[in-house]
Amino acid sequence: MNVTVNSYLCGAGLMDIWLMNAGITVNQAFELDGDARKTYQHILSDHVKGCDTSILGRPLNINEDEQSLKTKVAQHPHSK
Repeated sequence: MNVTVNSYLCGAGLMDIWLMNAGITVNQAFELDGDARKTYQHILSDHVKGCDTSILGRPLNINEDEQSLKTKVAQHPHSK
């Protein structure tokens, strides 16, 4: 079974590395912090997008594929 997730509050992608090593496909990743996104892109991939993740409490229409996902992952947000 192929599990595909979207990763919210992904930071520099450390949790996503673990997910990918476990065989889980990260479809999209979202992070507001520009430095964290640059690190994510350098380490993993360009599938990370800038997004104000405070909208997580509201319906998301980020991508058409979102509706087909059964699982979403998010890390705890860190304050600056």
